[in-house]
Amino acid sequence: MSKYVCFVCGEIFEKAEPCEECKWLKCPHCAACLCSLSDKEKFIAIAVRLSNITRAVSIPSDVWNKWYDYLKKLKEKESLRFEVGTEPWEKRLREALEKGEKPVNVYCFGTKEFKILGNRVRLFRRGRWFEYECKDYYDVCPVCGRLMHVYYIPGTTFLACCSEECYKKYEQISEER
Repeated sequence: MSKYVCFVCGEIFEKAEPCEECKWLKCPHCAACLCSLSDKEKFIAIAVRLSNITRAVSIPSDVWNKWYDYLKKLKEKESLRFEVGTEPWEKRLREALEKGEKPVNVYCFGTKEFKILGNRVRLFRRGRWFEYECKDYYDVCPVCGRLMHVYYIPGTTFLACCSEECYKKYEQISEER
């Protein structure tokens, strides 16, 4: 008889009923199943299962592939590839700068109507022009890792992504967290 370990409570069990929704066994000790896990925990559980199941049990390749596709979707939505302050972000920024990659200019002003005048920016809002100090820095897009030259007004907070597509993807990832 097979033995299982619950991903939630850590108890070992041999018999259990499958969950009607996810089809994984429900732990007889805490009633947890795949539905009980966060997306990150689901990713780990499925990866471990797929790694071990191919050695221990023969399952149809279409079933294995279905779970693997689900695993890839979880990975995509789970996190930003280059979240600020993380090791991948630091490594990518350093690499882009060292290689001399051409950055895309990103203007974090909250409006598309502006003029940059040296270290100042003029913004058109509510029918008139306003002038502010303008600073800049280099960063990588948190979604795709593209090098960006970001322009901003000190004291304001606008997210910098390299394209409309990456802004949408960032929004989607943030909502799912």
